Amino acid sequence: MPANLTPQYLEAEQRYRSAKTPQEKLEALELMLREIPKHKGTDKLQAELKRKISDQRKSSSEKSSKKTVSYSVDSHGNQQVVVIGPPNSGKSKLVSQLTGTEMKVADYPFTTRMPQPAMMKYEDIVIQIVDTPAISEEHCDPWMGSIVRSANAILLVADLTDDSIVKNLGFIFEFLEKQKIYLIEVNQEINLAEDKRTDMDTFQNTLLVGNKKDVDVSEIVLELLQDEYKTAWHTFPVSSSTGENLEALKHKIFETLDIIRIIPKPPGKKPDFSSPIILRKGSSVWDLADSIHHDLAQNLKSAKIWNCKDYLDGQRIPIDYILSDRHIVELEA
Repeated sequence: MPANLTPQYLEAEQRYRSAKTPQEKLEALELMLREIPKHKGTDKLQAELKRKISDQRKSSSEKSSKKTVSYSVDSHGNQQVVVIGPPNSGKSKLVSQLTGTEMKVADYPFTTRMPQPAMMKYEDIVIQIVDTPAISEEHCDPWMGSIVRSANAILLVADLTDDSIVKNLGFIFEFLEKQKIYLIEVNQEINLAEDKRTDMDTFQNTLLVGNKKDVDVSEIVLELLQDEYKTAWHTFPVSSSTGENLEALKHKIFETLDIIRIIPKPPGKKPDFSSPIILRKGSSVWDLADSIHHDLAQNLKSAKIWNCKDYLDGQRIPIDYILSDRHIVELEA
């Protein structure tokens, strides 16, 4: 059995097996690639998934002369965050500030034509930030849905100088929901009736960022957003021009990913702080072992933990114990 088959990966794999159309198969494969943790133990499986995705795209293009409706950006780093928004929201400048990478920026709309990835350092991990073309009633690329679906989280950037922002954001929500993609805040209750859900529904953790906080009118537009969305959305205000709140934004992005970093400690050796293992929040010791290799999880005998408020350093813990960010764990099989 291949290494690192987490429950989320297996669910995506089942979606692939039950897919009936080429588009459903492609989206399921992209989801599988998104869910598989990136480390040496899964290199071959990642390569196989990328080959299948390439073959599926090629097959779809040969069967149809229509424009492709699927697109993806190869994921690098520990996680991938896709940045979307209306025209002139300042997405590209924001990505430049977060990553230190020069993006094409202009005062006119639709400057970004294709996805542009860059890397953002956050403490001991690297997060890929992907700038994308603007979404509006005037223009929206049909393949944007596949990029949003395959990301680990979404950064939705709103222009706090735009008095039509509610309408513009509403179009983005509608555009994605037609493709069964629903943007939600972390831990937000899913507001979709059970009888209306399908296997292709994707609920993406999303952070709503209000850009251009430095402009006087921004306070008025921010109140407009708060009145419209109330508790459904909480806008995080920043300024890509002055840099205000950008460091705090990096932490908010990490929170939106809803992940934890576990520091592996080989038996008899020091912890390896250079390569934390990324898990979904709520993962157990068994999930940690399974993310490294399925056989390790099946043969797991015990585990020890450090940097934990519930146990003394080096104390043994149950394999169903729920881990938290920055726990140091030693596994014994």
